[in-house]
Amino acid sequence: MNRLKDIFDFQKFAGNERLAALISDTESRYSSVLSLEDLEFVNAAGNPDAVGKKQEDK
Repeated sequence: MNRLKDIFDFQKFAGNERLAALISDTESRYSSVLSLEDLEFVNAAGNPDAVGKKQEDK
């Protein structure tokens, strides 16, 4: 548990100028917000067929 805490410690990221620049650049390129309808097509697991299979199983 301490290893995860060390890796993801917020203090390592707070005030990081390089990370802030990357975030700002990304937000400026992708400034639009996805609608609820568009969010249905987002699949964080990377398997685009997973949603369809779950619905078919029910």
